[in-house]
Amino acid sequence: MASTLKPDREEKPDSRPLQLCIFDDRRGTVEGEEPDKILAFFPADVPVDEQTAAVGLVQAMVAFTSIFSQDAPADTMQAEKHRWVIHTCEPHIQMMLIANRQWHSAPVRDEGLRHLLRQLYSIFTLLHGPLQRLLDQDASGSAARTALKGVVAEFGDRLARGKGNEFISLHNPLSMRDGVPWLPLPRPLFTSMQSIINTLMLTSIRGSPAVHGALLLHEHFLLWSTVALADTSALYQCALHALLPAVRAVTQPSISKRLAKALPNSTASFRSRSAVQPQRVPLSSKAWRLLPTGVLGLRNGDAPYDANADVDIPHTWLQGGETQCGLLPFRAGDFLLLVLLNDRMSASPEVLSAISQAAVAPLKKLSGRATEELHRVNRFHVPGYRYLYKDTMLGAVRASPASKVATLSKESLALANSVRAELDAEERCREAEPTQVRYAEVLVRGPHDCWVTAKQAGQHEVSIVLEQRNEDDLLEVSKVAQKLTSKHMPNTFA
Repeated sequence: MASTLKPDREEKPDSRPLQLCIFDDRRGTVEGEEPDKILAFFPADVPVDEQTAAVGLVQAMVAFTSIFSQDAPADTMQAEKHRWVIHTCEPHIQMMLIANRQWHSAPVRDEGLRHLLRQLYSIFTLLHGPLQRLLDQDASGSAARTALKGVVAEFGDRLARGKGNEFISLHNPLSMRDGVPWLPLPRPLFTSMQSIINTLMLTSIRGSPAVHGALLLHEHFLLWSTVALADTSALYQCALHALLPAVRAVTQPSISKRLAKALPNSTASFRSRSAVQPQRVPLSSKAWRLLPTGVLGLRNGDAPYDANADVDIPHTWLQGGETQCGLLPFRAGDFLLLVLLNDRMSASPEVLSAISQAAVAPLKKLSGRATEELHRVNRFHVPGYRYLYKDTMLGAVRASPASKVATLSKESLALANSVRAELDAEERCREAEPTQVRYAEVLVRGPHDCWVTAKQAGQHEVSIVLEQRNEDDLLEVSKVAQKLTSKHMPNTFA
């Protein structure tokens, strides 16, 4: 099991809310060339000697703990003012997050912080492909650093401000951030969407297939995907971070402003000291603009819209960098359609017209009825329960709405966080024995009339919080929890 270390003192305590670093341990091994190992660092204005000192400390701790546990050296460190989390994203390439404890006032799991690193890497590889591919193309590391710079700056700046979905969900132990929230479809709606997506996938231009894949979203729920699980997750995160906010900024500007004002301001005492402004990368909603045709294209300065010109879109890498596609998003009524164009297929007026005829126009016609039917679908809320359900094999999650979880007391949230941390520890232990059957169950009562229960069975996991209940013993609470799983997650925890 990976261990946690507590240094006696920290090297250079400061007031930065967090720091992000990506480094290659094969580089900078000669004295005086240590900075060469650093591929990206946020904030970018941190002095180079501080960057190398942070990386050196982490490498020393990992090397020391590997003496005692070669297969699982330390990947977290706890200090008085900071927490350090490490993630190996590719062989020899490490990601590191240093979080100031004042940045997250509420309890946060180590796995929650590590998930941020996984998320950053997933989005980066979607936009640029694997880091090793870039290092192979340019041994100096310049190509990798250039590609990382904008993504890391945008991701880090958003986190450092202490606002947005990533920061808020970090403090929610029942957050859906660990997967993709698929929304079940009524059968008539499923059939209609299946027909539209099938027609879209058959779209061709002058005999050449135009479409490689597609995703369909309604609000922040995923309805359809034709690509692999990892690609679906990365594309969904891109939509959640950039595309949906870009659409809302145009269609619901007043609501967006009110939401921004309502977000917590726990990092008001922090100020970003980065001397480099984040680049306009596809991860930022400001990089996109909604065109009159419903297409979302990358901004090109203040250039006016030209209906006869190709739309500027980013290229994405699927299946770990094996397939390159153009990402062409459309707003179709209340839907967001992400179309993946085959390589060498530009977003020309001819392509836009063909896709609009095949899918966008039919989706607009379906939008009103679909929105009405989907709003009638229970959006995962179960009265009396606050829960999180995960299917790790499908990467799917289902959870109580964040507004419902917010009604829980701080003590209940802290207890739920502790229980999930226990399950994280069990999971890390089992990583050394992948053939071991995955099963665990925890049931805890808090001193404030709250029960928290969590179960793992195979690829399924559920965490349930019961507050202000009349049950007094374990058997009664277990029956109440079983009632939820039997009805809403049948045949998973029998």
